[in-house]
Amino acid sequence: MLDKVNKILLYISLLVSALTIGMFYYSYNYEKPAPSEAEETEKLLKEKEKPTDLFLVKKIVINIPSRPGRLRFFETSINFVPYLNTDVKILEDHEFILRDSIIEIARKMKEDELNSVSGKLLLEERLITQINSVFKRNIIKEIYFSAFVIQ
Repeated sequence: MLDKVNKILLYISLLVSALTIGMFYYSYNYEKPAPSEAEETEKLLKEKEKPTDLFLVKKIVINIPSRPGRLRFFETSINFVPYLNTDVKILEDHEFILRDSIIEIARKMKEDELNSVSGKLLLEERLITQINSVFKRNIIKEIYFSAFVIQ
């Protein structure tokens, strides 16, 4: 009985080894097929047909926390890119929610965070998450900062 179990385990380990070697061989030798020019042209034309409208939240000046005895300000203008062009009207009607979210999140961040690239990305991520949660659906796809000044 023990001899049969050993043979079965040997065959299973050989099979797994062969599959692993085959996968490594395939992954190193696989070449992704080159895209055809017609497919790429069609894809580009489809993307051009769907212009995405932006919604601009104009200049906001926010006091940010800093060391004692020093006032720091964060000035920004933000373009919101909605998932659907029809959502621009919703954003226009609820601009106060966008402004409130920007102020709330930026006030919680320190000046060192906002001055770094990772801090800007963090601010962007937090804004998208909070605004989408307020609207209870994905309404904001991307954010572009048209002004980003800390003084």
